[in-house]
Amino acid sequence: MKNKILILAIILTASIVSRMLPVFLTPEEVKAVKSDSLEYSELAKNIITGKGYTYASDRMPFRGITALRTPGYPLFLMCIYRLFGIENYNAVRICQALILSFIPVLLFLIAGLFFNEKVALTAAAAGLIYKPFIILNYYGGPVFILSENLVIFTFLVFVYLFLRGVKSGSLLSIFTSGIFLGISALTRSMFGIFVLVAAAVIPLNRKHLPRGSLKPIAILFISFGLVLSPWLVRNYMVFKKPVFSTQTGIVFHAGNNPAAKGGWGRDIPDEVKSKMASLDESGANDFMMKEAADFIKTHKTRMPKLLLKKVVVAFQPFYSGYEYNFCYAIFFPFFLVSLFIMKKDNPFYQLALGSFIYFIFISLVFLGDPRFRYPLETLIMIGAAYSIANMFNSRWKNIFIAFSVFYVALNIFIYFNWDFIIRLIKGL
Repeated sequence: MKNKILILAIILTASIVSRMLPVFLTPEEVKAVKSDSLEYSELAKNIITGKGYTYASDRMPFRGITALRTPGYPLFLMCIYRLFGIENYNAVRICQALILSFIPVLLFLIAGLFFNEKVALTAAAAGLIYKPFIILNYYGGPVFILSENLVIFTFLVFVYLFLRGVKSGSLLSIFTSGIFLGISALTRSMFGIFVLVAAAVIPLNRKHLPRGSLKPIAILFISFGLVLSPWLVRNYMVFKKPVFSTQTGIVFHAGNNPAAKGGWGRDIPDEVKSKMASLDESGANDFMMKEAADFIKTHKTRMPKLLLKKVVVAFQPFYSGYEYNFCYAIFFPFFLVSLFIMKKDNPFYQLALGSFIYFIFISLVFLGDPRFRYPLETLIMIGAAYSIANMFNSRWKNIFIAFSVFYVALNIFIYFNWDFIIRLIKGL
């Protein structure tokens, strides 16, 4: 590709500007740090001040040493606090804006591994304009002090390194990708077993791996395990049993309880909290898991409908408060098309399909939430870019253009009338 460095420089510059502007222009009252953000910050602050990985959660009836939140994001905050001062939230926002600025660049590089320049540029353009990665938007954007901003970046770095390693046979790339996948798992626990998806891709690409597939799989697991092992050993020493995150029970219960509707069913009821009061954090997690499991066992006839609702909530274009995600609504159908027209021996296709199935699995087991979808949306952009670039070069070009104009116009109408549409749907 001609002038690749110049293209990357332009993409990065435009991305930095688009992500920095909200950091400085968003009103202070909108940027107020609260809820999850305060808990992440308290963990980081307590590490610096010598109190250890401890905090007091308003949502749980216990205090002290914790495994409720995995340490990836608090450690990220800790590093920034050490450099720029404790609770320097603007420094955090600037750092988040900088790492999110690399998203379009990474999309360009990943697409460029397997597809042509048009696909790479289309993917980068999608990353440049995608609202949740730019501005205050349902747990997304650098203004929020939340783990989504870190895990989107670390997961996409993993994808690039892993696919480059699979394509070239580089064991170093695969080893490094395992490190970033481990960081992703420590940032968002939903990636705790994603290594199985990545490992499944390797044997499908033996032709690119002269040493066979067993060694790369072992290397991936070793690097992934090296990142996770200190956290797992620490938790075993604290709780006397294997624990990855004691938040698992909360999320499992939130999606599987009498009030569940596919997403967050409700906050922990007072009667449940009272039963947890005499338990330690690990015991409370086990209790919540059992409560949710008992609900599933005793409501088998309700589960099919609830599972369907979870998937709908997971992939819906409406966020909490019914804000319409216009760009996602455009990209997602084209991503689905890419799963049918892309070559099945393409490593990107294999990882994207595996990621898509994995996200559905997580949603079915726990709950659906567009917030959990952000890392997957980076792969959705590349798949959509592939479909768009290929359809414009197909014999169905005119039909595709007509459909695209209609579909974009429809989404513009929905975007400006989403509140009326939601009221109409709720009325039905």
